[in-house]
Amino acid sequence: MKLDELLNIAAAKWPHRSALIFPDSELTFSNLQAIAKRKARSLIGAGVRAGDHVGVLSLNLPEYVESIFAISMAGATAVPLNARYRGAELKQVIADSDIRLLFTTSQFDNRVDFSAHLTGCYPEISTSPDPSQLRIGEAPLLASIVMFEATQKPGFISLTDFDQWGRDVTDEAVTERSASVGLESICLMIYTSGTTSVPKGCRLSHGAFVRNAAAEQERFAITEDDCLWDPLPFFHMSSLLPMVASMWAGAAYASDTHFDVDRALEQIYRVEPTILFPAFPAIMGDLLSHHDFQADKMARVRLVNNVAPASRLLENMAQLPQAVHVSAYGLTEISGVACHGSADETDFERAHTCGRTFEGIDARIVCPDSQSELGTDEEGEIQLRGYALFTDYYKDPEKTRAVMTEDGWLRTGDIGALDAQERLSFRGRLKDMLKVGGENVAALEIEGLLLTHPAVKMAQVVGAPHDRLGEVPAAFIELSDGAHCGKEEIIQFCRDNIASFKVPRIVRFVDEWPSSATKIQKFKLIELLARAEPVDASSEATDE
Repeated sequence: MKLDELLNIAAAKWPHRSALIFPDSELTFSNLQAIAKRKARSLIGAGVRAGDHVGVLSLNLPEYVESIFAISMAGATAVPLNARYRGAELKQVIADSDIRLLFTTSQFDNRVDFSAHLTGCYPEISTSPDPSQLRIGEAPLLASIVMFEATQKPGFISLTDFDQWGRDVTDEAVTERSASVGLESICLMIYTSGTTSVPKGCRLSHGAFVRNAAAEQERFAITEDDCLWDPLPFFHMSSLLPMVASMWAGAAYASDTHFDVDRALEQIYRVEPTILFPAFPAIMGDLLSHHDFQADKMARVRLVNNVAPASRLLENMAQLPQAVHVSAYGLTEISGVACHGSADETDFERAHTCGRTFEGIDARIVCPDSQSELGTDEEGEIQLRGYALFTDYYKDPEKTRAVMTEDGWLRTGDIGALDAQERLSFRGRLKDMLKVGGENVAALEIEGLLLTHPAVKMAQVVGAPHDRLGEVPAAFIELSDGAHCGKEEIIQFCRDNIASFKVPRIVRFVDEWPSSATKIQKFKLIELLARAEPVDASSEATDE
């Protein structure tokens, strides 16, 4: 099924049920369908053709979701752009993606002025004599930039003018356009987070993405009586996939323009969702450590999805004991998620594994060096295949070939293992394996230990060059609100709990993290180390 077809079915089956809930507004399925269809008419009137790329640059808004479905109805490909992109990175992605039309907004001008960022990249926008036919040398295919509002800005199309573009386009024309593209056509092009390299345009077909959302709906047993709360950005699969999974069941999806823990708790207490999808430990940690956190106000929550070390997941389970807490494993190239834990597993199993892969997705573990398949509980590279695989990286066949084996498996670059029940465990990134004096050390293991320290809110470990040992662990730590802790205490804590060669030799405390969307950019932490003081020999543990 295609994305717009799913919305049409949901609008017919549950027309008056809430589809999208924001703090200040709600959309029913029929509302969402009607607005998306109006926008689709305008897209067609603007000259957008089947297969064209249409971008969205904004924080979360109902208009964002309306636009994603409108783009699908028009037979085009939606390209959600990371709202954090600036300058050269924004220009690189816009040029690479071959966007024909771009949606953006003025609603956040006092916080993020997207139009200013765009004109900063392309000064010719503001001087264009015809904003419907931009002439941008570095982005030659970008013909127009449309505001979500009636705002008049030089070089930008207001919502009022955009609506006029569709006045002569019929609903029948929208239906014909949608019917002209098939399941294998590209629904979404998501630019990977770029935690270690320049972002790549990962292309996902309707068949892969929408079917994977159905698999998530089945694994979570979502029904029309559920409400799923998810604060993550709409340019990320951790929001788009559960949103569409909810739509499969006629369930409501609650979100906000951005994550703010005060607003989030207020919304959760008011809306009373049954499923929480914080997905990342920093968000869940903020909720559970907030002074206004009250477990009894979350009594309707039956399921929580979060990715974190096992120790942190077990702590979460203790604070919301009535809910089933599951973890997940996935990446953009597998349409978001390959597996989730399930209710038929124990707390221990759900804390230490990511569950079984969805039906139709296979996982195997191979030796990174020999590429031979490994057995039960043996640790190696996770490889995946199945219906949810991405089509390719846009305009980059070389990188596409690099991540695919000859027999059709995706090389994830992640370390993991499969147990006797085929449950998948994630153990870290191949690139996050440190070689300390000849010993292999997983950054994830040290991070998991650090998170058990009562003062530590978040921890990330990278390798720091060392003259004798090659590299040694360096820990970046964010302390919990009001906590006090020094380097020596952290190092001693590690000495008491892990082998000496795994003990961090550098400890840096941070208040914020370099990140793109939801992932901390470790390469930027390594850059910070390069500008810092050398390893202090006095902080080194005795080598074994």
